Amino acid sequence: MKKIFRVDALVTANQQREVIQDAFLAVDGERILDLGAFRKRPRSRSFQLEERVGSVMTPGLYNLHTHLAMVLLRGIAEDLNLQSWLFDYIFPAEKKWVSADFVRTGTELALCESLLNGVICSVDMYFYQEEVGKLVDKMGLLGVLGPSYFDHGSMDSSSLQESLEKARQLAKTYPSHPRIQVALAPHAPYTCRPETLKATKELSEEMKLPVMIHLSETQHEEAEIREKYQMSPTEMIDKAGLLQAPYLLTAHSIHLSSADIRRLAKPNVTAVLNPQCNAKLSSGFPPVKEMRETGLRIALGTDGAASNNRLDILGELQFLAKLYRLQTKDLESFSGPELFESATRLSAEALGWGDERGSLEPNKYADFLIYDFQKPHLTPLSDVYSHLIYSLQSSDLQDVYVSGKCLMKHRKIKVASLDKVIAKSQRFFKKMRSELKLKTA
Repeated sequence: MKKIFRVDALVTANQQREVIQDAFLAVDGERILDLGAFRKRPRSRSFQLEERVGSVMTPGLYNLHTHLAMVLLRGIAEDLNLQSWLFDYIFPAEKKWVSADFVRTGTELALCESLLNGVICSVDMYFYQEEVGKLVDKMGLLGVLGPSYFDHGSMDSSSLQESLEKARQLAKTYPSHPRIQVALAPHAPYTCRPETLKATKELSEEMKLPVMIHLSETQHEEAEIREKYQMSPTEMIDKAGLLQAPYLLTAHSIHLSSADIRRLAKPNVTAVLNPQCNAKLSSGFPPVKEMRETGLRIALGTDGAASNNRLDILGELQFLAKLYRLQTKDLESFSGPELFESATRLSAEALGWGDERGSLEPNKYADFLIYDFQKPHLTPLSDVYSHLIYSLQSSDLQDVYVSGKCLMKHRKIKVASLDKVIAKSQRFFKKMRSELKLKTA
């Protein structure tokens, strides 16, 4: 496909944070050929022109921490702290119901929801990741598959050794896929002993696999790890060697000391913030200002829909912007462009895809979104970044392209039958509902 798109404004999210007014993006196959002011567009008749009056184009959004299939557990346990939510409701429900079919059903629903919200890449920490990989590939999305495990194994294995072997085989399935990676995903320091973390480091080193882990999500976790091991959770994963992984994603990263932040401030480490989930569970707010001043890269995740309850990175951006200002009283730093790049270019860099994806630049993959800005809440178009952070709604999204392929057009998903996906999910939940322990709002 050789195509030129014309939009009112194009947000590049490049290092210069350029916004181009009355812009064009020229796509040739999977890649961006050129972009710039529309008057400078290629004039060749081989290009098909698509004019999108009143529209703004941005890079696709990245969700660097989620549990996709948990959409099937959305709303089953509300108004609880993390310990009760997880151990009294979620773990028992997963033990009863998680299967390959559960993961297939939930993941397909989650990917449709993500698409509608402009999320083109999901970093998934869950079980039966071979099923997730098939769906991500089929739908043309980007994904990092994180088969999760505990000391005893996981929901899809009976031992740690079996979990690690399954991760090894999954990695062999996607040795050099342009859109899919595999990472090791030990659950957390409070569910994985030092020996489990060291085994993770050894496999990571052997197969050059990245690592993701929940880290310092609650004060309870901090206290428990310090009592058991006389060190912080960050020191624990560092001592096990996880900071030497090709890249490390630390989900939540709330209760970090200054020493922890300095320890994590490495080019291969990213603290993945989940602000709405953490606010909902009253887990806390991470030291974002100190992270940024220390040079620790930050990105955004939604966590699972059982604790958020939406897979909406734009919503995370908007919530973080306001909460950051409330917490720090700092109204000048962490500007709109800085916030937005944390969900685009910096996220791609965190996954090792920075040279290929995450911003709109010539020769990169054509991964982009087109939003309809002809809405009362987006008028007048005075400042694009202001509107992205404070006014835009995910429902304003019209089109999604990944690697030059259109996955959604005028809010109609082209790579899945949404009605069938929703009906299948509702049938599955109806089967579960009679036996679930519910704690609803």
